[in-house]
Amino acid sequence: MSSVAILDGFAEGKWHSKKLRSALITAGYALESDVSKADIIIAHSGGCFYVPEATQGQKVILVGPPYWPGKSPLKSMLEKVYFDMKYRTSERNYVYFIQKTFWNIVYLLADIPRAVSISKAVRLKKLVKQFNKSSCTVVRNQDDAWCTPHIQTELNNESATFHELPGEHDDCWIHPDKYIEILNQS
Repeated sequence: MSSVAILDGFAEGKWHSKKLRSALITAGYALESDVSKADIIIAHSGGCFYVPEATQGQKVILVGPPYWPGKSPLKSMLEKVYFDMKYRTSERNYVYFIQKTFWNIVYLLADIPRAVSISKAVRLKKLVKQFNKSSCTVVRNQDDAWCTPHIQTELNNESATFHELPGEHDDCWIHPDKYIEILNQS
């Protein structure tokens, strides 16, 4: 049984990833809290900046890495909220949107230094420096306001695998099965 560690993104935590965690267990994976001991690391958004250098045999899956040269973080945030509301409205999932926003605020206030660290990394475009030589799988959603549609070209990483899925930036928290399918293929 393979173990999986999840690195949540900016203003996120276990509440956001609970459905993914449950789906991973159902799919036969064990959850590991120590990233260095996990067979697989799934990092979402700002969590991508916290992925340590992979050890031998460790798989790394980056979901929605926040990298979009030339686009301001404020514009990305506004577009992300728009897409989030659009998708939740089309799914008639209003309660989830309200709960998610509440928990975003809780996690943001609970760990302000982490939020500041992620914000700085986004502004400095650290992702390319960190992953242009690492073997990893990158997943981008079609309506992701934080991850450029040109991520494959931007990362310039021949050893990486790239996937694009329908959905918005936080889709992995709501529809985890598509991401587990990619994990099973990796």
